[in-house]
Amino acid sequence: MGVHATFCQICGLPVQHDHYVATERENFWKIYRQDNRPDGHFDFGPEHDWLLRGVAVIDDRDPVFGTCCDGALVQTNGDPEEEEGCWVGDGFDEYMAFHQYCWETAGKPGRCEQVLHHKRNSEWILLGKYQQQLFDFGALVQDGLGWMLLDPTSPEGQQSKARIARILLETP
Repeated sequence: MGVHATFCQICGLPVQHDHYVATERENFWKIYRQDNRPDGHFDFGPEHDWLLRGVAVIDDRDPVFGTCCDGALVQTNGDPEEEEGCWVGDGFDEYMAFHQYCWETAGKPGRCEQVLHHKRNSEWILLGKYQQQLFDFGALVQDGLGWMLLDPTSPEGQQSKARIARILLETP
């Protein structure tokens, strides 16, 4: 089974909390997921919940709302028997993933070409060093950029909100 990071096509941050956690054993990592919290995981709080609210878009289809894990966005309607999902992977040949906040702020784009230019702008490219198979939350915070992870709708997240606004203003 592969592990896939899914990045917002607008802001470049992950649309999930999954990440690697180093262990005491050399060259050995565990994967943090909501239901699997190894010691040393990034300490997510309510201010990071916005990263989990995802939207997947593919041309000529209705958007899918839900939560990402291992490259798939699963609709979370409360009934596991009726959950549906879609493959988002890296967002090229499949559905493209967004944070619900970013997607709504961008005007709810329904076609992929409406957002592809964001992957080429400087605010998006800055995150390249943290975008591995799973996002490196710890390194981002150590580099003084943890403010990017804060909910842009909160008073504490105004710098995050401004960053997303700058991304949406840049044109190719």
